[in-house]
Amino acid sequence: FRFIGGVADETGKEVVEKLAQLKDAGINIDYSEKLLSDAEFEEKMNRVDMLILPAPNTIMVEGFEEEYNRTKISGTVGHQIRRGLPVLQPDWCPADEHFAKSTIHYANGDDLKEKIEFLIESPSELRALKEFALDAANDYIPEKIAEHISETLLAHFFLNEKPE
Repeated sequence: FRFIGGVADETGKEVVEKLAQLKDAGINIDYSEKLLSDAEFEEKMNRVDMLILPAPNTIMVEGFEEEYNRTKISGTVGHQIRRGLPVLQPDWCPADEHFAKSTIHYANGDDLKEKIEFLIESPSELRALKEFALDAANDYIPEKIAEHISETLLAHFFLNEKPE
């Protein structure tokens, strides 16, 4: 497991501690206390099988309390779209509707550890999650986005057109 964005808060540290318990199963944990360069980030992301969002519901940013999915967003959905990866994320964080079949929610560090152990013991389940994520990512290719915008604009135009 690689934590690429840095693990600086208590929630992230709890997740790393629980995952460190998986070392007995041959799982390696690699994380950084600092943000990586763009090149390091890309190199590591190219070897990722699954994303984990170890974020708390709220976080202090430059003295202001930010709330995920309200005043702050995670880059996780962008990585799901770009790379077609499944994600493990906290219960409080709703899944993107397109990625619902490739998202697993966890309640706390212990629950996350159990879900990861299940995926380790059930590689076919991880493969299925990866397939769902790739299928969902294909909904975001430029051609499909353009088609959706065209359909939306046409529907809006025709629904709002006044009869002669």
